Formats: sequence, C-alpha cells, structure tokens
Amino acid sequence: SYDGYMQLVPAEAADSGRWRDRSAARIALSIGLYSPRRAARNVQAPLLVIAAAGDTIAPAKGAVAAARSAPRGQLSEYDGGHFDYYKGRGFDRIVADEIAFLDRVLKPAA
Repeated sequence: SYDGYMQLVPAEAADSGRWRDRSAARIALSIGLYSPRRAARNVQAPLLVIAAAGDTIAPAKGAVAAARSAPRGQLSEYDGGHFDYYKGRGFDRIVADEIAFLDRVLKPAA
C-alpha cells in the first residue's frame, strides 16, 4: 500500500525533503466510528460505490455493504488494491464506468 500511495506524491515533493507523511491526530477519534454502510442508507441520490477486492486500507466488505444499503446504490467491484487505480492499470476502465453511471443517472427523463 505504501508504494501505491507514494506514486501519488509528486517526485519533486518527495525528493525535496519537504514532503511530510502525516495527518492530524484528531482523525483517530473518528475513523473507528465511521461506517460507510450506515452513512449510505441515508443517501437518496444515485450512489456509485467502487470497491477494490484486494483493498487492505478500505476493505471491499464495507463498500459492498454500503452499496447494498443505499436505496439507489450501485456497486462496481474491481480486482486490485486501494491505490492500484489512481494511476496505472485499470484507471481508464474505472473512469469509463463512472462516466457511464453519470450518463445514466443524469439523463433527463423523456
């Protein structure tokens, strides 16, 4: 996961020594309480949930549950890990799937 994450950091920032891989401590207070499933059940708009089967940061199990609990949820599941699709393999496929979803749900009623 770390290697995939570091692919998102511009090389000039990582190489300069200015990059600081940190976050606010307050996130630890809320991250354990966050439930995508609980939040998704209240979303009334069409909801596209994308899950990576090999994700060790945000396991697919939670995304699958969120998509199923959303009244208008749609699940798109892919192989790979959390950072695999930000760059590299599969990026174009996911973007195409997202565009198709938006075309479908934003199409004016006839």
